[in-house]
Amino acid sequence: QVFNTCHETDDNVLLCAPSGSGKIIAAEFALLRLFKHNASGRAVFIAPTEALCQHRFEAWGQKFGVGLQKRVVKLTGETAADLKLMSNGDIVIATPHQWDILSRRWKQRRLVKTVSLFIVSDLHLIGGA
Repeated sequence: QVFNTCHETDDNVLLCAPSGSGKIIAAEFALLRLFKHNASGRAVFIAPTEALCQHRFEAWGQKFGVGLQKRVVKLTGETAADLKLMSNGDIVIATPHQWDILSRRWKQRRLVKTVSLFIVSDLHLIGGA
């Protein structure tokens, strides 16, 4: 079911499953669909920590960068540098804080409007107890 939804449709998906159950693979199916149907599409991947962003950057740099010639970039937290990185990236990796800074003024930053796929890993409630 997850494969068909992520790879064959444009449906929104909320995938809740235990660690190590393949949620990242489902995200990769969605990325493959994006690039199959929109070669110039841009995806954003949000991970909760800098360490997880770095890990995904390295893994997808090999898989999608070397394998599919897609530009995988990781935001730095500095707005000017991040805007340039985003303009060059097919897959943009960021923490929630980095993405918040970049997307807060989305009406003035047309690059934010060009995102075709938005993936959030380890979604947590804000202000939850």
